[in-house]
Amino acid sequence: MNVFTLVALSLLFVLPASAQGWRADDGSTSIVPDEGVSFSALGEGYEELLLAALLDEAAEEDGPAVAVAVMHHGDVVASSARGVADREHRVVCTPETTFDMGSVSKSVTAAAIAVLVENGRLDLDASVRVHLPELATAFDGVRVRHLVHHTAGVEDTTGMLALAGLRASDVVDHADALRILFVQRSPRFTPGSRFMYSNGGYVLLAEIVARVTGEPFGEWARRELFAPVAMESAQLLDGSGAVIDGRAAPTDLVDEEWYRRAVSTRYGAGGLVCSVLDLVRWGEELRTGERLGQGVAARIKTVGALADGTPLDYAFGLSRGTVAGREAWMHSGSVSGGQSYLVIVPSEELVLAIATNSASGMTPSTFAREALEVLLGPSATSADEVSRPRMIMIPETQAVPSRSEGVVVEAEEIARYAGSYVMVDELNGSRFTLSVATEGTRLRIGFDDAPNLDVFPLPSGRFLVAPANYELEFEPARGRATMHITPESIRNSEPRAIIGQRVDTSVLRPEDAAAVAGFYRHVGLGTLYEIAVADGTLVLRHPRHGDLPMTRLAGETFTLPGRDLARVDLLRDEERVIGIQLTAYSWGSTARFDRLELR
Repeated sequence: MNVFTLVALSLLFVLPASAQGWRADDGSTSIVPDEGVSFSALGEGYEELLLAALLDEAAEEDGPAVAVAVMHHGDVVASSARGVADREHRVVCTPETTFDMGSVSKSVTAAAIAVLVENGRLDLDASVRVHLPELATAFDGVRVRHLVHHTAGVEDTTGMLALAGLRASDVVDHADALRILFVQRSPRFTPGSRFMYSNGGYVLLAEIVARVTGEPFGEWARRELFAPVAMESAQLLDGSGAVIDGRAAPTDLVDEEWYRRAVSTRYGAGGLVCSVLDLVRWGEELRTGERLGQGVAARIKTVGALADGTPLDYAFGLSRGTVAGREAWMHSGSVSGGQSYLVIVPSEELVLAIATNSASGMTPSTFAREALEVLLGPSATSADEVSRPRMIMIPETQAVPSRSEGVVVEAEEIARYAGSYVMVDELNGSRFTLSVATEGTRLRIGFDDAPNLDVFPLPSGRFLVAPANYELEFEPARGRATMHITPESIRNSEPRAIIGQRVDTSVLRPEDAAAVAGFYRHVGLGTLYEIAVADGTLVLRHPRHGDLPMTRLAGETFTLPGRDLARVDLLRDEERVIGIQLTAYSWGSTARFDRLELR
């Protein structure tokens, strides 16, 4: 008997008669309420027991610290915690434990902007260079609202710091991040034409708040935002190393050993440290505007739009979506050794917050969604109800998904698709390798590993990946593969195409490799890279990143291993290589490095 059954049975003795009717169709007791039973009708104590049951399933007593809290109708109705907040000192996690909330901090930054706008101290349509003249003149067309809605084209600080020679584990503060952002020569695209999530944009917003108010962002936020909302544990941190009572130590599991992680926080993009109890209070304020003003709350939930009028789901530090079939406002957070999630369901007057001190183990956003589907009742469009093809085999003698029934592709044709493709998701700049192999008339794919998923031909010429339900399109002549993503294939995902280039396994001639070797410098970043020839292979060298073998994708584009730098593109004039363009793994940030002439 699992924990859900035990809890469900126990609830029969503690819930009022009005809440005892929730049973499965077969007559057995169910943890999910019958359709039409409201959250508030389930009786006192239900929420607390439910959260405890869910955490028992998702977290371990000796695992990472996890804390969750629920606010309903303005009251904290449930909170629970599991795991170890500090392994070195054997401190157990409680709902009062404070966590690094990562990008959930963006809701604080955006609220600060909203407060200043409502008070007439800031114009959303002003050029950012009015407040930040250090930016290049090419940023004249970037408005404050572009930063808020991630449509400015500002490079992400994480990627830019990697290009500057730092690793993800290096500690960088707000001032360092600003210096990196100020050396950008121009936005990546015309402001307002695209959505591109950017931590860098929110670092700039925090600096704008500081310059408008005349005081450090953290101090202003403590007095003007946290104090009115009675968030006693909340503060904004810049950099790392601060000692905070009751703070969960960020950890990560590496080769079955736990390690303490250094957290690099920067105003604006991150930096919020608080308990989940205070985080639900913050979510409630964003819902109601009771203390900061209803104008602020309304602005927080005003979604952005592209210049052509295309609406976005990103508002002011919150994304609009659905949870359990209801409109919800949410944001996730991730830091080195920690994750968090805040979700607000206005129709139910409900806020849920969850945080953990590890990137290993449970995923807060998944837990939150599953918990709310139980608390609020199942969604009419939940993932379980989406029709998905079964994972079954070709050839014709076996059953195939109905969408590909009768479609046959000859073995010699699909053999043209085999190889490794480096895929780049332009939405968030992430990169992964798609491995494609053939087994007779079967085509199989895998991600960063051996192919282990079957795909099935469709009449359109694309292939269906089951049960994921997304489609693959191959262009052998161009050495390209495209993944077509929809919300039905990856839940809560934006429709988009992820394009990948097949790795070119041909070997550079020694004379061609020697012509690329040399030193490459970016003056603004103050960074020098070397391309050397080692054992007949091109290697990109840097004191912090080490030696990175360059594997040719196609032509003069090379891919790099690891999680900091992703790609090298050679830049030529009519005679020789004059520079390189480096692309970071995180968010696809790029920078040009000019060849250094040694005399």
